[in-house]
Amino acid sequence: MDAFGIENHGYSPLISQKYVVKGDFEVYDGMDLLHHAMLNTLPNINKDGGKDEHGKTIRIPDFEARQKADTLITEIRQAFVEWLHAQPDDFKERLTDLYNRKFNCYVRPRYDGSHQQFPGLDLRGLGIGRYLDGYSAGRRYRGP
Repeated sequence: MDAFGIENHGYSPLISQKYVVKGDFEVYDGMDLLHHAMLNTLPNINKDGGKDEHGKTIRIPDFEARQKADTLITEIRQAFVEWLHAQPDDFKERLTDLYNRKFNCYVRPRYDGSHQQFPGLDLRGLGIGRYLDGYSAGRRYRGP
């Protein structure tokens, strides 16, 4: 699974106070929410739903806290876009290069089958009234 590593060298009031969601069992601060923003996920926030017949705590989804987390994650994403636009062009280029080296370095080959030839193949005799176009050629060739 692809994952992003996030390092933080100190906490600001934004991280520890503004971008915080509290559930009954856990607290998600701005760094946690940033991590979820990068992975396009939401934290699984639960609240106390009482006790079962064995005395164990029942955890139920806390939809209000999850909605707050979704709102804050959207704010974090928007703030990042605004911050990025405010950066100098050379910084944006370095960031783009770094991202591409780390995450866009693998390219799946695309085969179109255009190198294949079938001398003497009578398509009309096979009931195929036309020659294979580029799309059809790519469909018959799956690559190595």
